[in-house]
Amino acid sequence: MAAKFDAQMVKKHLFWILLGVAALFELVLMLMLPFMDPGAKDRKDYEDTFKTSKGLTSGFKNKDFLPAWEARKTEYEGEKNRTWAKAWEPQGGDSLKTIYYSPPGMKQLVYPTDDIAGAQRTDYKNKYYSSQFPVFETELKFPIYKDFDKKPDAWRVLQGPTPIDFGAGSGGQGGSDGGDGGPKGKGGMGAMGAMPGMGGMGKGASGAGAAPGAKGPGLRALLEERGTFKLDPTREEIWILQEDLSVRREVVRLFREALAEIGAMRPVPASSGDPKNAIVLANPYWKVKLVPAGLGRIDQASSLENVHAQHRPMALYDKTAGWSTRFAIVQPGAGNSQPLYQEIKLEGDPVMYQQARSFKDFPQFNIGTIDLTKPFAMVQLFDPGNSPIQRIEKVALGGMGQSHRTMEFELKARSTLPAEKPEESADAAAGGGGGGAGMMMGGMGGMASPGAEGMGGMGGMGGGGAAKGDLTNNNQVDRARYIVANELCRHLPLGIRVVVDQAEVPTVLTAVANSRMRMQITQVDWAHQPGGSGGQMAGGPGSGMAGGPGGAQPGGPGGGMGARPGGFPGAPGGGNTLPGGGPGGNSEGGSGGAASPAVQTSQMVDLAVYAIASLYERYPPKPASDVAAAEPAK
Repeated sequence: MAAKFDAQMVKKHLFWILLGVAALFELVLMLMLPFMDPGAKDRKDYEDTFKTSKGLTSGFKNKDFLPAWEARKTEYEGEKNRTWAKAWEPQGGDSLKTIYYSPPGMKQLVYPTDDIAGAQRTDYKNKYYSSQFPVFETELKFPIYKDFDKKPDAWRVLQGPTPIDFGAGSGGQGGSDGGDGGPKGKGGMGAMGAMPGMGGMGKGASGAGAAPGAKGPGLRALLEERGTFKLDPTREEIWILQEDLSVRREVVRLFREALAEIGAMRPVPASSGDPKNAIVLANPYWKVKLVPAGLGRIDQASSLENVHAQHRPMALYDKTAGWSTRFAIVQPGAGNSQPLYQEIKLEGDPVMYQQARSFKDFPQFNIGTIDLTKPFAMVQLFDPGNSPIQRIEKVALGGMGQSHRTMEFELKARSTLPAEKPEESADAAAGGGGGGAGMMMGGMGGMASPGAEGMGGMGGMGGGGAAKGDLTNNNQVDRARYIVANELCRHLPLGIRVVVDQAEVPTVLTAVANSRMRMQITQVDWAHQPGGSGGQMAGGPGSGMAGGPGGAQPGGPGGGMGARPGGFPGAPGGGNTLPGGGPGGNSEGGSGGAASPAVQTSQMVDLAVYAIASLYERYPPKPASDVAAAEPAK
């Protein structure tokens, strides 16, 4: 009798049945796996190929090896060169606009590997180097007319002689003398370390402390003219010194152009009530409405309006300080002749914000042959007493110009300018062991090591001595100065200290950022000057009213106090000297006890700007064959 299928039994033991089937299925798969490997053939081919090529060492490369990468290399090389050429063009592509400068009479400096003959190096020491500074000083005495696209109303007139003062070198604590045979320590970076709570200043270029508002020693001090050379400078030293001069000269030019930008009078729409032939121009301080009257005259319907961006009352002149509100009208001459030029001087009582003063209140004047119906340019001219950029105190380069953000970088020498051997032993040539490239943390900012030209940085950063070997042997020129130095570009840290009206701080920072040196700003600090220059009128730098900022408030800033924290020298406060009043008096002939409440001080600040300048190597580079054929460095 056939066995009967028991469904209930199957259901009862279903788990065990399925477990047995799964185990059997897994066993079958394991037995079949060696015969089902899909990669067995590929693996065998790889092993055979590896055994065949194992003994090969060369000879398998050919012209088709990595062709795609070669094409990409060519593409990137071309893009690099195009970018390099564009970056070099504004810095040195046009010989008339180059920021790099070669001394008059000397062979043009082209490539750092070019030889400079011994006789030329001797002449550089004896005459070429020093002959540059009178040329630079002359540049500041004559106006320059920037003609953009031949549009006179787009001109910027660089004033000459410039009202900007140079190199005050004011200083307090810091800056020890150099060691035997070494240069004097210059201590703090002008007053870059002289903000509240920051490092003090050492001996500046003037060799003595100078109160805010004091006249600086001049352009040569700002450019840090060397007094003497111990030996004939090497090619390396000449290139470094010329770069220093070129960068500092470019900073001076930069601020002159910034001042021209401030003073430029640009056309603005006339209001509905103005005469149809009225010409209205404005800058950040004044709006001038000119109504031509024919025969070289200005109609008395013309007016001057105070439009100061900070709503300040503005003075028109100060006889004591020697400045007036002046404008220049410039018009292209016929053909290639000199531009027609005429000044307008306006003097009178202070003008309140949004107050317009009719030309009836001023003496009549003549503008000569200038025709206001034709294109012309107009600019406000500044004097030292009312210039919104009053003084460039210091320009520090390399290790002396480092900010908090860059001081951690190890500075490098120029890669395209190999170090040169000294003309005599280091023991005989070197004087003073320490360098001036390093920066160290310390509470006594501006305290330089012996033999160093240390310059205190911001926030108590002092100028530390550089390691031996950073200085050239012949004349102890610091060669370690760049954050980056390669065959295309050099990143040079620099610091600029300038006394400027606080309303123009954005203008200054914009000028720095837009510089041809492609500067990246890394740090900005400023502090109000502790007191004004005596005899300044409201609207002039440093002026102050009693009890106000910069005024002679007893016990207040500028009230004859001593040095501020951080080594900022105090100065006696200077009140306003308005027409009809004594110091601190008002324009209405007050007793001199208090200034008119409506006449406020201008706000001059000590501004320190740290940046990294990108200085590009010449493009196109020197051919490799010429570099290889160059004589050994002397």
